[in-house]
Amino acid sequence: MRLSLKARQLVLEVTDDGRGLPAKPKTDPKNGGFGLFSIRERAEHVGGTLVLRRRFGQGTCALLRLPLPRVGTKT
Repeated sequence: MRLSLKARQLVLEVTDDGRGLPAKPKTDPKNGGFGLFSIRERAEHVGGTLVLRRRFGQGTCALLRLPLPRVGTKT
């Protein structure tokens, strides 16, 4: 896990070396879905992004970028 500030963005990178995510992650809240889907929607709502890079059998990298407001502006 890495958290950094870059060009007025908060960047969170989470990487593992596990099996990787399935090609189509679950989106059914009754079966443990909507987690990544919800994070992506919330990020986009504030002008950010969530990118998933997955290599089956080699792990996953989730990269979340959120814009930071200028100093002195209301959020």
